[in-house]
Amino acid sequence: MERAFEKLPSNLGYLLSEVPKWFSKSTLRREAFNNLFQVMDANNDRRGTPKPFQKMSSTRWLVRGKVIYSLLVNWHELKAYFSAVLPTADASCRYRARELHGMFSDPVNLLYLEFVSPVVTEFERVNSFFQATDADPEEMFNELDMHHKSLKCRFQGKCCTDFKASERMLERFTSQNMYGNLEDRDNSEGGDPGEGVEEFDLLY
Repeated sequence: MERAFEKLPSNLGYLLSEVPKWFSKSTLRREAFNNLFQVMDANNDRRGTPKPFQKMSSTRWLVRGKVIYSLLVNWHELKAYFSAVLPTADASCRYRARELHGMFSDPVNLLYLEFVSPVVTEFERVNSFFQATDADPEEMFNELDMHHKSLKCRFQGKCCTDFKASERMLERFTSQNMYGNLEDRDNSEGGDPGEGVEEFDLLY
């Protein structure tokens, strides 16, 4: 997985690391993003969407699936956030805000993450399954076999003739479903840092 990430444009690695860093250093920034998210989702249609605050691990490559997914589902909100922050940012963070806004404005970066997200999350899901202490050996084999055939279908651009995937199996290979399963297993981040904030103020 580490070698696969090396094949991606370097600016994607910057995006994955710098966005969580931006928010990790300031509660006000997280509150501002949460307020903006609520404004853009006035009907609460996307309630429960993971926020882009989780840091990317430099050693646990498969954990990057969560970071990628959180950026994807907040893409338009992040683009709007950095667009609003940029005019008022001071010299210490203006360059970084400009770089991040430019990356979120580039549709090519979005396409890269749209492609990578389900693949990385699939690896993460299988890896999590094999870490279980009471996993059934036959089910583990079936998981690996399905994983291999799914990847083969993705990269060949056509479905394998010997891969009879059921509707239930196909549903499991969406980023949203896989992320939800992983979130149930690893839910140690606590509550939403912006919860309860009433005023909308984009502070940098």
